Amino acid sequence: MPPGIPGRGRAFWLSLGLGVLAGLAVLPSFTDPLLSSIGGFVFVVGVVSLLVRGSIALGQAFVRGWREPPRPVAR
Repeated sequence: MPPGIPGRGRAFWLSLGLGVLAGLAVLPSFTDPLLSSIGGFVFVVGVVSLLVRGSIALGQAFVRGWREPPRPVAR
């Protein structure tokens, strides 16, 4: 694991990996100069990574339950 990013979980690395794969898949579609292509690549990686991480977090929340404290029942 890189020393600058300690303690990142599997969900982070999975979302980043899928984001990079998506960025590489769309990289040939960028026909702009090099800096615009790099900017588009970084944008696609960021957006896909955030979407995947959000869906993983949402799935984990549904699987584990919402962890709300039990409410007292009025009698």
